[in-house]
Amino acid sequence: MPGPIRKPLFHPLRTGVQITPRAVELFTEMKAFACTCAPIDWDGAYWVRDRCEGCEQWWTLHAELHRELRARLWDWPVVESPNSACPYPAGSAAAQAWKPDEEARARWRALEAGARELRRARTAPSSPPPTQQPPSTA
Repeated sequence: MPGPIRKPLFHPLRTGVQITPRAVELFTEMKAFACTCAPIDWDGAYWVRDRCEGCEQWWTLHAELHRELRARLWDWPVVESPNSACPYPAGSAAAQAWKPDEEARARWRALEAGARELRRARTAPSSPPPTQQPPSTA
């Protein structure tokens, strides 16, 4: 005798994240911070290092951006610069296994486009309110 027929729950497919004005603001704030960390000593204890203030702020904003975009847990980091290069030493196993995160790069490009659009909207002269002409009495 067969068991009950299980009907799967409906889970809509996530085709992408929604770029909100708040996400664009967070992204713009993130880009303002620069890393001043000391270079990684790959020959020494590379796992022991302190983050600079810029990196601390960047990662704090990144966590907020991750929540704002409602990204999945495994979408970490949620953005990756399209200009980023492999951070590992050439010839290492990590360098050979490294590949760019194309989804994170696509989110970066979408947020950059949103930032450009937001800047354009803020700098565009607002159109003056229409003036009412008195009715002609001719």
